[in-house]
Amino acid sequence: MSWLLYAELAAAGVRVAFADGDQLCMCYPAPPGDPGRQHVKALNVGSMIPRYRSAGAQCVIVNGVLDPSGLETELLPDADVTVCRLRADPDDVERRFIARYGEHDDTDELLREIRDEVRQMDGSTFADACVDTTGVPGGEVPRLIRAACKDWPGFTGELDDCAGQLSLQPGPAIGGRISLITGTTGVGKSTIGFRFFMSCLSAGLTVGYVDLGQLGFLQPADATDQDNQRLKAGNLAAIWRNYRATGATHLVVSGSITSQADLQLYLDSLPATEVDLVRLRVDNGELRQRIMSRGAGGSWPETGDRLRGQSAEFLAGVAGEAVQAAGALDHWQAEGIAVDTTGLSPDESARVIAKSIGWPDRPELVH
Repeated sequence: MSWLLYAELAAAGVRVAFADGDQLCMCYPAPPGDPGRQHVKALNVGSMIPRYRSAGAQCVIVNGVLDPSGLETELLPDADVTVCRLRADPDDVERRFIARYGEHDDTDELLREIRDEVRQMDGSTFADACVDTTGVPGGEVPRLIRAACKDWPGFTGELDDCAGQLSLQPGPAIGGRISLITGTTGVGKSTIGFRFFMSCLSAGLTVGYVDLGQLGFLQPADATDQDNQRLKAGNLAAIWRNYRATGATHLVVSGSITSQADLQLYLDSLPATEVDLVRLRVDNGELRQRIMSRGAGGSWPETGDRLRGQSAEFLAGVAGEAVQAAGALDHWQAEGIAVDTTGLSPDESARVIAKSIGWPDRPELVH
């Protein structure tokens, strides 16, 4: 729903940014006192907003799960926040949950927890507006949100031009260790990167995960910032600084970086941090196959995935471009290592990465 609103505003010419809040708290184990990582989620959103504004955004749409205590709006000092809560009757929520995740051994317990959460949320008062989505088709929900939040400046068009009004000061040295997993479109950066993150977590590290694509949703993009790479680099540094404050020592990052100049943006934004660059590659036939499978959802459900639901003709065109881009990357003499994932599963690829860069130093990952 939130993505549809973002796309509608962008199409109408509004300078708008988007952030998926649930992508901004992927750091485990959770710090003491913040078991649901609600505090770090709000902290990260609050850290990104001034960077969006500096890049020209007039408004930001953020989605994500909140607990019944609501949003710590004091952590978003640079924003006038409107909170819209979506709700549905418990039976409807249960049906949606089962349709999305299926039934498992612990489904009954999870459904009891969901019903309790629905009850608590319905008793909450933190939201400025509430939209009942019971029985409502997904495509109709944006219209209901617009009606419930009709005075929000993003919908009324009463927006100021905020570009350049904020002065962003560099933060302190943040240190730690980052694995930066990159490669051409469709090679498996997000899927393999997330599996590597999960293996690091299983090994006992305090580790976070970030997908660079989630840090640069801004339309129209700044003409001086190709593919919003400078925006993404600044947001990554801010998030890593917050994760470090919660005790994280390692961070897995996946995303597209196609030149030494872009890579340098990230390295410059991460002072005192040891960055292990990993470039994934795969043979051309398998790359084409992976991209064609994305149209039918052959990857994790990533917000803003431009390949999901596309025609075979469109995907074939993207596959051809990806093969050419992979060839260019093969000739780019960058730092780091190349990992060939041809014929490997995501878990097997994650183990190759662990062995190649030597972290985490746990036998169960490198053997």
